[in-house]
Amino acid sequence: MNTEKLAKLKELRSQMEGVSIKLCQEALEKNNYDLQLAQQWLQEKAKIFRKDQGENEEKQKFGVVSIKKRENEVIAFLLVYTDPSMPSESEELCKVVESLENILLDNFSSLYEKSDWKLPEEVQKELNELSLRIKDKGVKLEKCRFFQQKANEHLGIYLHHNKKIGALVLIQGGDEEIAHELALQIVANKPQFLSLDNIPQDIKEKEKQKFLTQIQEKSPEKKPDVIQKIVQDNLDKYLIKTYDCFLEQADFRDPETKIKDYLAKNQVKVKEFYLLTV
Repeated sequence: MNTEKLAKLKELRSQMEGVSIKLCQEALEKNNYDLQLAQQWLQEKAKIFRKDQGENEEKQKFGVVSIKKRENEVIAFLLVYTDPSMPSESEELCKVVESLENILLDNFSSLYEKSDWKLPEEVQKELNELSLRIKDKGVKLEKCRFFQQKANEHLGIYLHHNKKIGALVLIQGGDEEIAHELALQIVANKPQFLSLDNIPQDIKEKEKQKFLTQIQEKSPEKKPDVIQKIVQDNLDKYLIKTYDCFLEQADFRDPETKIKDYLAKNQVKVKEFYLLTV
């Protein structure tokens, strides 16, 4: 990306508050880097999103993201409910969230690294009581993860002030500042997987067939062996773009640099990350 295009990307991002750098770049590319047209494209996309959101309002979930650290142990969870009248900052909900945080951290050693664990009785009791108090049968702990920071590891945490999105990233090498920066990157870019290697094989096979079908429909005149070679040569790029692999994403502070290059420069390895959104 040349200097002029980079300047337009930065200007569009500053004008369209809350829009990701990835979406701003897409808007510019689709509109030949015309700022006014890119703005209109983003505004139209926002209208479509709001319309879809309104149509699905009855099915919508509400919730709050929590991330809590105690020494080298961290828990992160998503508490969801279906009552839109209860704001995420309500005193009632904040008390329950704080109580759940403490109970989960108190039970950390028995729950850490268990894939089949059940909620401690105290947690389930808190959720049941909350459901009764607010008359909402949809209250539940939808997602929960446990992290443990070891020697030479740093844990980056970012929780947005609205408590609707948060991220954790565990790195080897580097420092707390780099870890925090990476957590910000995850919230900004919303990756699905760390790298191509982390995409499950069944997803790869499904997308391979989909990609193969697309090429066959677009270029029916091509021979099967030619199509297979096109798939083989381009599938990785297709998967990385479709599933937003973190290491291949652009650094939102410097779009010309990929995250993997930023990590290599700072001699850092990402062990795992976790993104929570309502």
